[in-house]
Amino acid sequence: MKKVIITVLSLVVISFLFTLLFGYSLVVNPNEKLDLAEMNCEDGEINPFDSFNFSEGSWKMYVQINSSDINELPESIRRVNCLKTTDINVLQNIKNNWNFSCSEGADASTVESKVYLLKDGEVVFESGIVISEAIEGLQNSSFGWIHSNEQLISKELAKFDRVYSPIVFL
Repeated sequence: MKKVIITVLSLVVISFLFTLLFGYSLVVNPNEKLDLAEMNCEDGEINPFDSFNFSEGSWKMYVQINSSDINELPESIRRVNCLKTTDINVLQNIKNNWNFSCSEGADASTVESKVYLLKDGEVVFESGIVISEAIEGLQNSSFGWIHSNEQLISKELAKFDRVYSPIVFL
């Protein structure tokens, strides 16, 4: 029994040290298929966060950055694969400022980085996210590809905290 406890504790310590050294966290979303409300572009623009009331409930936003996208990040964003915020002011800035233009017929099918918005521990919004010096935008099955006219995504993501946990359960 002692060997099992020592082995488990060793694995936990090693995974935590790996996360600290390399900035890698495994994000696990057991509810892969979300029943998200349809979001449509009106007048060629959309704000997917407009309907959320951040003054009610407990809110978190996670951004999981695919390892192939880390080197493309703007300088202002930490070079780790998982960022998080619980700061209501940051979330309110996202709601007020992340306005996107719709791309008729365009779809960025290779988007592998993800953004998750949680309310009271439940995922209420999920989308692919692209963050680079050249382009910023979101992509999901509801609204397709939408791009930011201004580089506001990276501005807010620079305020996110690094996730130190080796495994994040959404």
